[in-house]
Amino acid sequence: MCDEMARRARHNIDTLVARLSEIYEFTAPDWEEPCEPLLLPDPGLDEFLARLDRQVGPLPLSLLSWARIVGDVWLVGLFTDGEPPPGDPLVLGLSQHSYDVEQIVEFVARRCDDQGRSEILIGPCSQGKMGYSGGVDTILVPDGGAIGVYHRTAEDDQVPLVTYLNRCFAGGGFYSYPYELTPLQRSLAEGLLEL
Repeated sequence: MCDEMARRARHNIDTLVARLSEIYEFTAPDWEEPCEPLLLPDPGLDEFLARLDRQVGPLPLSLLSWARIVGDVWLVGLFTDGEPPPGDPLVLGLSQHSYDVEQIVEFVARRCDDQGRSEILIGPCSQGKMGYSGGVDTILVPDGGAIGVYHRTAEDDQVPLVTYLNRCFAGGGFYSYPYELTPLQRSLAEGLLEL
């Protein structure tokens, strides 16, 4: 089930990257340095994930499938006419492309609560993606279940990971609520698969 979700997501990402590449420049949060929007899973990913599992506990199956099938996604940038994104750009990465195990373990340890629950860093928050000082978006751990809880820290919003992804895909690669969608977002999202 989670692998199928990730395969559908990978199809959507490939489609969005192709569509956006014609009208959008993928950049770092400073909007100056170019960035690759998709980094494929690294050959050492399984060992990386096994080390994470040993040191922080089980990760949600949906996040593991995403890491193995999709890779790291970074849709931060600007439209070629200089316009900012119409919503919060999709960013989701959990691989050695972005972080090493020690950085993640240290982050998890700093956020651990009385019951041993914590959060794993998966990308900057909406403000950080736009070049402002901000927090980070996280996934709650340990969580060996299928779904995973995505925590959008700047908005203090927690949603299932699949809900976060479906809202990003419905928004043409930008997290938005249905009532906020622009015509451009609807056009970018046309024909994308629901997870």
